Amino acid sequence: MLASLLLHLQTLLPAPEQPISDVPAKAVAAYPRFVDGVAERLFEILKGYFSPEDQQQLLPLLLENQGVTSPLLFHGNGNQLADAFKQLYESNLLVGCLKGELETWISRHFAYVYRRQQRTLPQGYLAALISSNAKPCQSPILDVRKQADGTYAVFPVLRTQKNYTIP
Repeated sequence: MLASLLLHLQTLLPAPEQPISDVPAKAVAAYPRFVDGVAERLFEILKGYFSPEDQQQLLPLLLENQGVTSPLLFHGNGNQLADAFKQLYESNLLVGCLKGELETWISRHFAYVYRRQQRTLPQGYLAALISSNAKPCQSPILDVRKQADGTYAVFPVLRTQKNYTIP
């Protein structure tokens, strides 16, 4: 009786996973990928915040994840850049990575100016901005809006338009 009970219990337990093939799984690099047309649109909005030298590296970074020689210097508040990527991620216009991986990618590829000094974007700071809703950006540089057809579109936010509802 006990033996039959044990056999019955074993049939209820999940079977150990068998590999699909004998080839070992290879690690996949996770980095942000943009939905068609979004990288170009983001570049058009962001390019004014970067020097001409950094602009030359920005588009290849956004399109193909091409490495940069040094972190690209964003001439704005660090939270504005983080907010831009957060909005794109939350609208599913930026895919291919988790929020934590996005934070690492931003930290590795971008810096910002604070009191005329170049500063890195620490991952803890980015996590507080991207992974939580505790610190909303008061001066966003872009706005992702849902269109009538259900798709999303990316628009620049002018300084005079911040914190206002735009039809």
